[in-house]
Amino acid sequence: MASRATSNRSPRSASRNDFHVAVLCALPLEADAVEAVFDQHWDDGGLSFNKTPGDPNLYSTGVIGRHNVVLAHMPGIGVANAASVASACKTSYPNIRLGLVVGICGIVPGDGSDERVLGDIVISDGVVQYDFGRHIDGHFMRKNTLLESLGRPLSEIRSILAKFRGIRGRAQLAKRTSSYLSDIRATPQLGATYPGKALDRLFEPDFKHMDEHKICDDLGCSGIPVPRKRLLPELDEPAPSIHFGLIASGSTVMKSGRDRDRIAKEEDVVVFEMEGAGAWDSFPCVVIKGACDYADSHKNKVWQRYAAAAAAAFVVPYPKNENFVPRVSYLETLMSQLGLGTHADKLGSRVALYGLGGIRKTQIALSYSYTSIAQESETLSLVKSWLEQTDRGRWLMVIDNADDTELFALSQKDELIHMSGPAIGRGKLGRFVPSCRHGSILITSRNKQTAVRLAPAKHRIEVAKMTDAEAMRLIRSTMEDDDITVGTTERLASRLEHLPLALLFEGFGRDSETSHAVTATWIISFEQIEKQHPLASSSIPKSFLDNQQGQSGLEAVTKALGTLIAFSFVLNRKNDTVDMHRLWLATKGATDNFAVAALKVVSNAFLWGRFETRDICLQYLPHAYAVLAAHGKEVEAANLHRASLLHNISAYLSQAVRILAQAMGNLAATYRNQGRWEEAEALEVQVMETRKTKLGADHPDTLTSMANLASTFWSQGRWEEAETLFVQVMETSKTKLGADHPDTLTSMANLASTFWNQGRWEEAETLGVQVMETRKTKLGADHPDTLTSMANLASTYRNQGRWEEAETLFVQVIETRKTKLGADHPDTLTSMANLASTYRDQGRWEEAETLEVQVMETSKTKLGADHPSTLTSMNNLAHTWQRIGMVLEATQLMRECVRLSQRKLGLNHSHTKASVSTLDDWVSQLQI
Repeated sequence: MASRATSNRSPRSASRNDFHVAVLCALPLEADAVEAVFDQHWDDGGLSFNKTPGDPNLYSTGVIGRHNVVLAHMPGIGVANAASVASACKTSYPNIRLGLVVGICGIVPGDGSDERVLGDIVISDGVVQYDFGRHIDGHFMRKNTLLESLGRPLSEIRSILAKFRGIRGRAQLAKRTSSYLSDIRATPQLGATYPGKALDRLFEPDFKHMDEHKICDDLGCSGIPVPRKRLLPELDEPAPSIHFGLIASGSTVMKSGRDRDRIAKEEDVVVFEMEGAGAWDSFPCVVIKGACDYADSHKNKVWQRYAAAAAAAFVVPYPKNENFVPRVSYLETLMSQLGLGTHADKLGSRVALYGLGGIRKTQIALSYSYTSIAQESETLSLVKSWLEQTDRGRWLMVIDNADDTELFALSQKDELIHMSGPAIGRGKLGRFVPSCRHGSILITSRNKQTAVRLAPAKHRIEVAKMTDAEAMRLIRSTMEDDDITVGTTERLASRLEHLPLALLFEGFGRDSETSHAVTATWIISFEQIEKQHPLASSSIPKSFLDNQQGQSGLEAVTKALGTLIAFSFVLNRKNDTVDMHRLWLATKGATDNFAVAALKVVSNAFLWGRFETRDICLQYLPHAYAVLAAHGKEVEAANLHRASLLHNISAYLSQAVRILAQAMGNLAATYRNQGRWEEAEALEVQVMETRKTKLGADHPDTLTSMANLASTFWSQGRWEEAETLFVQVMETSKTKLGADHPDTLTSMANLASTFWNQGRWEEAETLGVQVMETRKTKLGADHPDTLTSMANLASTYRNQGRWEEAETLFVQVIETRKTKLGADHPDTLTSMANLASTYRDQGRWEEAETLEVQVMETSKTKLGADHPSTLTSMNNLAHTWQRIGMVLEATQLMRECVRLSQRKLGLNHSHTKASVSTLDDWVSQLQI
């Protein structure tokens, strides 16, 4: 919006993974208000971010402040719609960290101490699903146990809300919200004008509105409105107040003043709305609602657009200038050590920032200075005596580019003579630097030796190169091209060694000036080095390669090396290794010589790849790739070393591939057991293809990976794909291992299960009988695999209507599994669920319900509430309850099953679709 201060235009996000905030709106007028506070609309250019296949939602994307925001347009009001939209949104935008349910609500009027009027805003401390429960003997009992209630917000959200609830936080929120609301109201198309105090009427709870199709003025409601202090005629138009509290969320519209007050007293809620409970479990959530009525029979639509605008105005974050990409960790450290904000006890500190030229030490110092000036300090004076006066208040001095140690402090020789007082106070310029308890000094320098001399050890901060994320943000903030990819920015940052100054010039397109800007900053440092240690500027490389100068020469090299390290031209790593800056090598024309030397060193160090040397090989592998990628005529002369290195690398990689495939297979199995099908499939395909290439299509490990992938297809209901793989595995296993080998029998059982799920009962029975009889002979009647095959065959009988045969087998399986595995083992629970299904098919409802309740409760405890097996048990029990007349209980249980299935299995899973269809049918019957 034009009146709100914003930063420069943000670059377009690369993908849906860059969105961390989702907003859900049930009504178009709510979405209109939210879109009005967008600073940028990513959809305006006709390029959308699309969504995952099967996601029915409609989205708008854009920027609010500095956040990428996706707005989900709900198809209608209600908890079920919100749950479905939020679950689908999570699949298309998987990195959502905060969900905001924004819109209108019916507010509880409150009393004199906390008066609430229309247009006020309510922020959720938590959500109570007040209509979730059961009817027993004409009375409604809400389900409010720990497992049946919605959880409280995350600690991070609670902390933010606690800050907002403070006196200062409330004042800032109210001021900011009123400002943004004024901007929204200035847009005529939104119709968000204040309706007027005369239309804000609250009646006693018992005074009923007689015709819901007419507003109070048309109907002539003769009740006396309850007087409100904030709505007195002599007062100005009331600004929206912000309230915090529990929100009552349900699937029905609250239109009763008496029920409103009763529930508000019982549950301690402040508003009634219809979406928060549905979205609450999909992602960390805050419900933000504007009051449009008092949740009584007199409600109308007059206040809806103003209330929606008020809620949207609260969503806008504080603006932030992004021209400088902050190095957050350094700024926080400076605040801690120099006494800004809550660290007032750190006054009198001296802190030194040191690092390579162009690393943006000055920019960090300036950023801190502006922060300090804006928050705390008074105008600075250059007069030392004036600054040292105790009544002058707190101050900060920045000594920038203090690269010459002797300019500010005495030499080490002189320090041995003058041992008293800080070094900074006795140098040429040091005598002008004030020293007192109420002031702080920040120093920047390229020279670590200067930093050591001027600041104590715990207050020296080395400014390193930018991280990948920081470099990317800096490049994107300076480039006009919004379509630059993540890969491009990463390669550019790497080529420019993550130096902020080089990146800044590159971002602005000044290619010809980039090298000059960076080189200029380095020349200043290097000229200072040449004055102090000529050896450091000329002979260090030769001294490293051939040190024949004896002890004195070694001391000179060590001293020169120390100077180079101090100026950050070389980095001292672990294990006595030293890194020279790549851009400096290129400038000096020494890249080829060092590339040859590096190739020789790495070739000699990289051992033949075998199990005992894998750790060493892994450590050297990145270096090996780097030296092999080097080019130039000097490198070509080292073909022998290159060949030797490639030979050793190939041996290591061959061993590593087998280990990696096994590890990937194990991780895929973990994903499969957790129901994370897409992640499991992606890994299993890689493992299968790798093993086919490396081991052959008929190798046992390859067959195992094929069977695992088929199982993942099976778990997703992709029967044809699963069948194709299972047939391949079975036929190959028969040929390679034999028809009665355990692995062959397992593949036959898997194929039979696939037939079973497709309704191909005769084929399933034929394979099932063969597997069961062979396992009884080979493994024994009580072996777990034998019991599994018996259970599978029993399921086939059940689906053919052969109840007695199915029941006989199921009972045998249950009793044996209880003895061998335990009553709460997942396999035992599965066999109990199958027997219950057999009872249900025969109309033996009481026996079925007893088993199904036991299975569901045990599954929740042992496997988790959203485990696929638990969801199946919930679905089964809901159907049984529905058949015996417990319609409300069945509907509530199926609604919970749908919500968890959509989140865990996905919208397109066959089980999810079946549950959604069943729930729709049952809800329709209830409405009739």
